[in-house]
Amino acid sequence: MTRILDNRMNNMDNRMVDTTAKEVMLIVEESISFVLKYYNLTWNPPYTIEELVRDCKNLYFTPGLGKAIVHHCLVRNALERGQLSGFQLRRWIQMSLPRAKAYMKLHFKSYLITPTRDEFYENLYILSFAGYLCVYAIKNKKYSFPFHVAVEIARAMYTFKRSSNYYWGTCARSRIYNHMHKQIHDESEDDGFETGNEGD
Repeated sequence: MTRILDNRMNNMDNRMVDTTAKEVMLIVEESISFVLKYYNLTWNPPYTIEELVRDCKNLYFTPGLGKAIVHHCLVRNALERGQLSGFQLRRWIQMSLPRAKAYMKLHFKSYLITPTRDEFYENLYILSFAGYLCVYAIKNKKYSFPFHVAVEIARAMYTFKRSSNYYWGTCARSRIYNHMHKQIHDESEDDGFETGNEGD
């Protein structure tokens, strides 16, 4: 199935236009909002989602994408990728805001270009990672951090992943991920999801 999707994406019209900065910010904000809502947390995003929706032609986020990025298998892989890119979570959370912003700017770029053993789902990892960082920051009373996580993640994604194919592919791969992991977890008592009020 994954090979079929890759072939279809490779055969798409190469003239497809790049996505816009606001469309990237929208998928980032919707992803973070979904994760925070899952954990019964709130935040103040850079823009209101309603404002971004009005200005965006392409709406990439789906509830299925949200379901994929809170699945604990995907979260685990997203955090492993963060470690490979050099992101040290405990160091980051102790930083002042200016240092934390500079740290994010450097390491989010590295996160996006670091090779991974499971590249098929790499589109989902960065969004899951963003959501996890925001949850972690709020639980550690760094309430201003999520705003800047969104800004720096969106900046990095727009710089290095500008093709709209990438974002449509993210939606498609979330459907495949959910289907495959439903089959995997149907065979066990673990459904792959934590309850929203559980700890880290």
